[in-house]
Amino acid sequence: MITGNIKDCERYYGISSKIDDALKLLKTIEYGKNPSDLTVNFSEMITSDEDNAGNKKPFEAHRKYIDIHYIIEGTEQFGYANVSTLMSVTEYNEADDYILLRGEVNRITLSKGDFVVAFPEDAHIPALKYKNSEKVKRAVVKIPV
Repeated sequence: MITGNIKDCERYYGISSKIDDALKLLKTIEYGKNPSDLTVNFSEMITSDEDNAGNKKPFEAHRKYIDIHYIIEGTEQFGYANVSTLMSVTEYNEADDYILLRGEVNRITLSKGDFVVAFPEDAHIPALKYKNSEKVKRAVVKIPV
């Protein structure tokens, strides 16, 4: 996993040309607008530590894609752990490329301009509340492995 602020993203150039392209895009992206051929999903979420049923949120992990989560507005805690330390709660869904997992959560705080590059071994839980629940706007770039 890589985390940083978009103003310093040049230091990560060279890892992959697709990651380079995604970080360059995120430096200028506007919410809801994607002027590139990269797959970008935009979302607004209210941060919390629970799902709608009152359960702790599960981790998600992907096998076919690297996710780059970029915070456009708001502050959140981003949960993460290596998939090898977690227990699956669903079977891997190949069509939608995800598996849900549970286990101990490590957290980092992300605010406007911050990003996380989550590789397939990096299970993650976005939109955990920081101090209080708040709205977070994000862009997630999906990069094929």
